[in-house]
Amino acid sequence: SGAHLNQGNQDITRYVQAALDFVGCNTTNPRVGPIATRSSGSVYFPGGLYFISNLRVNASMKIRGEFLDNTTLMAVPGTTGPMIQDKGDAAKITIQDLMIHGGNEPGVTAGIQLGCFTGQPGGSPWGTYAYLTNIESRNIPKGCGIRLKVNVCTMYNVWTAGTADGILNLDGGVALFAYGCGA
Repeated sequence: SGAHLNQGNQDITRYVQAALDFVGCNTTNPRVGPIATRSSGSVYFPGGLYFISNLRVNASMKIRGEFLDNTTLMAVPGTTGPMIQDKGDAAKITIQDLMIHGGNEPGVTAGIQLGCFTGQPGGSPWGTYAYLTNIESRNIPKGCGIRLKVNVCTMYNVWTAGTADGILNLDGGVALFAYGCGA
């Protein structure tokens, strides 16, 4: 997506989710295992401020902004739960070059939550090789900046500020590689 949909501070969640669902429905590359399809799509946010609530991302997707200090996904008033989370399999999800801003909404539980969703039929609570690069997750007073329950996650330049918990990796997993990260 290249259009600036942030004019007038309007909630654009349904448009972004439609884009994520469209590029994430690749049925030509089936995977053997619990998740029937893999996607390899990318959704791009040019520099700007985008008001969203909850986004659900398929495995093997990429969400990226123009660069960290120029692209912000801001929680709309009344947002509850994680702002960005996987659809049951966090494998190969890449999120990069943007700020996740919770807007000080008390119902936001995480800026990014990967691998924690287990209610998806046939889904995996884990996921392998999630990538987070040049991310800041902030102003989530009662939640986590980054909440993970992944087998392997690589993070470069990932920061949290103004969150109850900064970066949290739950219940093990094989490896969390964090370079230049802080809470």
